[in-house]
Amino acid sequence: MKQKIQEAFLAALRSKDETAKSAVSSLKAKITVAEKENKNVPLTDAEIIGVVSKEIKSRTDSIEAFTKGNRPDLASKERAEITVLEQFMPQQMSEADIETEVRRIIPAMGAVTGNILVGKTIGAFNKQFKGMADAATVKRVIENVLQSA
Repeated sequence: MKQKIQEAFLAALRSKDETAKSAVSSLKAKITVAEKENKNVPLTDAEIIGVVSKEIKSRTDSIEAFTKGNRPDLASKERAEITVLEQFMPQQMSEADIETEVRRIIPAMGAVTGNILVGKTIGAFNKQFKGMADAATVKRVIENVLQSA
C-alpha cells in the first residue's frame, strides 16, 4: 500500500497535478506521523486504510464548514482531494452487501439489546470490513435491520 501511495505521489509530480500532489503528500505525512507514534514500526495495509479514511473524513468535514462559510472554491478543492484519496480505499460495499453481513453478525451478538447491540454490531462489522463501508451507512443499515426484526 505504501508503494502504491509513493507511485501515485511520483505520478502527480511528473504530471504537475497540484491537487493530487497536495492530497498524496498530506497522506504520506500522516502515515509518517502514525508510524512514529507506533514506535517507528511500519503500518500494515489495514492501518494505512484507517489513515486514508481519517483523511477523507477530515476533508468531508472541511467541505461542510466551507459550504456553511460560503467558500465554494475551498469546498471544491477538498472534493477534488477526496477523489484522489479514494483510490487508496478498498472497493466500497453496497447497502445490500452491508445488510447481508449485518444480518449474519447480529445473531452472534447474543442477548444484547438496544444501543449496546448497535455498538457491538458496528464494532464487529468494522473489525471484519475495515474501510469497506461508510460508517453512517453501516449504522443506518444496522438500525433498519433491528427495527424490522
